[in-house]
Amino acid sequence: TTENIIYNVCAEESLNLLDYKVSIITVSYNSAKFNEKYFNSVNNQSYLNIEVIFVDCLSKDNTVEDARKRIRKGKVISSKINLGYAGGMNLGVLEASGQYVFLLGPDTWIDYDCIKNLIDTAKIDEAKIYSPRQMTYDGKEFISCGVAADLFGYPARAYSRDGKRKIHNVFYADGTGVFMTKANYIKLGMLDDATFLFAEEVDLSWKAHMLDFKIVPVMTSVIYHYSGGTV
Repeated sequence: TTENIIYNVCAEESLNLLDYKVSIITVSYNSAKFNEKYFNSVNNQSYLNIEVIFVDCLSKDNTVEDARKRIRKGKVISSKINLGYAGGMNLGVLEASGQYVFLLGPDTWIDYDCIKNLIDTAKIDEAKIYSPRQMTYDGKEFISCGVAADLFGYPARAYSRDGKRKIHNVFYADGTGVFMTKANYIKLGMLDDATFLFAEEVDLSWKAHMLDFKIVPVMTSVIYHYSGGTV
């Protein structure tokens, strides 16, 4: 039951406060062309206590076969139905053994210290959602570090275009990079499967605000994102 899951997660968390394990959860769809750079970066992090849960949603290319060759710690799950980004992430989180989960898009690669810098920030206060900085895939341009929202909930810039100046409060963590404890993810009700692909992260952060969770940008943790590479 959900109650048992929450109890077990919380009990596991309280017993192992000094050894934080991070589960990187990725949902793929025809993303084979991104696999090499993605796995090279997640397999070679400075922070060693990680696993990768790679969930594929009926890719028509060789994403699954290629991922199984490249993954070092973790597992590849080939879903029998296309659960979408939201449902795929939920499946991956429930399979994860980490105290923390890092929802990461498949069309990304990450800095060597990406996970370390997230952990260093998050361990100060676990009752938050952490949003890393996103750069373009080639690393030349700033995309975001958390996203603001307008009156109607549509995305708006939280930072200036060069990322040097904060202009609005962060409202949600972009779904390509969401970092939090597994227990809190489940407590918030996870991603809503009904969203399938878009706005799932807005819904998650909105629920977080309702429970007085803050969304915290982490500029020192960097993701390089192709943007829409597997839509």
